[in-house]
Amino acid sequence: MKKLIYILMALFAAATVSCTKDSIPVPKAIDLGIMVDGHKVLFASYNLGASKEYESGNYYAWGEINPKKRYNWDTYNYANGAENKLTKYCPKTGESKYWDLTAEPSGADGKMQLDAEDDVVRVTLGGKWRMPTVKDFDALLALKNNADYTWEPWFEMKDAAGKSVHGLKVTRKSTGKYVFFPAAGQYYENTLYSPEDADSGYWSSTLYDGPCAIFLYIEPYDPNDDGDTIGHDDYDRFRGFCIRPVCDE
Repeated sequence: MKKLIYILMALFAAATVSCTKDSIPVPKAIDLGIMVDGHKVLFASYNLGASKEYESGNYYAWGEINPKKRYNWDTYNYANGAENKLTKYCPKTGESKYWDLTAEPSGADGKMQLDAEDDVVRVTLGGKWRMPTVKDFDALLALKNNADYTWEPWFEMKDAAGKSVHGLKVTRKSTGKYVFFPAAGQYYENTLYSPEDADSGYWSSTLYDGPCAIFLYIEPYDPNDDGDTIGHDDYDRFRGFCIRPVCDE
């Protein structure tokens, strides 16, 4: 009987460490030495919904906490079918041009950051885990010009089947620690577009304007192109992008 109890306790402990209540694996927190507003920010070892660093994981619309089959304004949680009929997260402007004044007569709410209940990382992983802000992405991008880091914008990694997966790899030379962001494309409508056909996106928790939020983009690397293949920009909130969790130390 005691042996059975010990086995059950061990199984419970293993489940607690490896998975959340929604059976989404909990990644490791990688310390790259990134500081934001006076505190250290650690990036997850893989995407939300993945279990390996080369996996894309789940795709989410901005501010939604569940993946879905179709990504457009009609299916977006915080719009009544159009970009000018938003019901949550809209800067206050003189016209409130994106707000659905019929459904929400109180007007634009001025929210520029996701509330905790709409941050899929907080909801799914709990603890200190959260979605990255635009400041977190800025701090990551700044490593490109730091001599202690190796910046590989189109690094090739092999998956379990030996298939090539390309993406951004950032390595801190002094510690050997690294993070890899697979270029996993994006969802529009019910189609997953490949990295060669559309920017690979990682949502931040920061709004840009009414219909758009800020995301980290990864483009296919072209040695003949002098432009930035990795940076952050804004895009339609309904699009399906990957999410890389971060946590505060």
